[in-house]
Amino acid sequence: MLKRHRHKQTRHSGAGRNPDRSCIWIAWQSRHDDKIVAHGVFYTGLILTILLPMLAAPVAAEEISATRQHELLHLLKQDCGSCHGLTLQGGLGPALTPQALGGKPKAAMVATILHGRPGTPMPPWANQLSETEVRWLVDNLYQGVE
Repeated sequence: MLKRHRHKQTRHSGAGRNPDRSCIWIAWQSRHDDKIVAHGVFYTGLILTILLPMLAAPVAAEEISATRQHELLHLLKQDCGSCHGLTLQGGLGPALTPQALGGKPKAAMVATILHGRPGTPMPPWANQLSETEVRWLVDNLYQGVE
């Protein structure tokens, strides 16, 4: 609720000041500050829940050109194949066939490719590949790469 407070200014020795002048202050006074904070957190979360997918939509809708798709498949066969086997049946790293990946969530695969696995030879690829490109690669791995 809004409450009006009258406040008398104290006497100052400044020129041009009227020591008897009063001013009105409007102050916000709430007896339920914790409820206001809770509502603020709720509405902030609600707004972010609505806006974040909208902001992420252009990235998810990013198209990968045919040339880049060809480059990605070459990278998959050559660079990934150097550890996971040229036929992706396994080697230093595990197999990347649809059968081997069947029970693993795609999000975990994307995270592994982007950030690598500390303490293993699996390097992070986030500095060379976008998340959209990695998702495209993972989708192809789950479908089977020829």
